[in-house]
Amino acid sequence: MDTYPPRSLSSRTYPTPYTGATYTVLPGSGTNSTHWTLSVLAKGVSGWSSTKLNPAGSVSLAYAQSATPPSEPANNATRFGIHSAKGKWTQDLKSAQIANFAELVAKASAMTTA
Repeated sequence: MDTYPPRSLSSRTYPTPYTGATYTVLPGSGTNSTHWTLSVLAKGVSGWSSTKLNPAGSVSLAYAQSATPPSEPANNATRFGIHSAKGKWTQDLKSAQIANFAELVAKASAMTTA
């Protein structure tokens, strides 16, 4: 049995943005005084290396949060601070699907091509 000493990382690597990813905000997104709703069509962001999300199954997801905002929030390649909070959960993607998704995508497509 091999034993490895603890190690300390001296540098961090930022994640690489998805190349060619597109996002379209769908009708029905909005805010009120208590919450917000965002329905979005994201193309080109459902895989990582050889792993692909299964829209009919459950997947493990994670989040990370920093107390320092990114330097350029509209730029998905911007630098951001060290995470002050992080977590993970399992999501049933089938139960999270938008009931009229195809209809919303058709409306959004009609708006962008008009």
